[in-house]
Amino acid sequence: MSPELLIFSAVVLVRLLVPFTILRWPLAGVFVSIIADAADIMVFEKMGGPGPIRWEDYHLLDKFLDTYYLAFAAWVAWSWEDALARTIAVSLFAWRFAGVVLFEVIALVAGEAFRPLMFFAPSIFENFFIAWLVLQKVHPGFVLTKKSTITILLLVGIPKLVQEYVMHFGYQDQTWGFFRDNLFWWLY
Repeated sequence: MSPELLIFSAVVLVRLLVPFTILRWPLAGVFVSIIADAADIMVFEKMGGPGPIRWEDYHLLDKFLDTYYLAFAAWVAWSWEDALARTIAVSLFAWRFAGVVLFEVIALVAGEAFRPLMFFAPSIFENFFIAWLVLQKVHPGFVLTKKSTITILLLVGIPKLVQEYVMHFGYQDQTWGFFRDNLFWWLY
């Protein structure tokens, strides 16, 4: 097995196994999944590409792996006691899932993905999931009200919309470049 294929396989295996931690430790597990998601690009950039496949093909696999780990989080959210939090979380996951599927279908049919579509199906679910778990740790038994729901959705939604805008309206290389050059400079 070539070193590139070995590294590629290890990265994908990590991305497939790490989300199981969400089932046992939801908050820590989602953070470890986020780190695994970010680390794959750093690993591949360091070795010159995702081994046996093209970058374009890896982006499809990456979207699948992102949705895969978020599905574990959605499974956990499905068991939340607060009915409103559960409904919001599952609805946000479903919206993102539908957006990813539509994005990939358009790319398959048209031969090119319509990147701005992802702005309209942002992954607010992930931020909401984290916020809800943190709230439950800080204020056990916290129950959503109309006002707190709006506040939380604005607090988790606005930053995600800004991120999606930056990533999907032509700045995607600059986004990763910023993080690489300013946060992970020591790896390069």
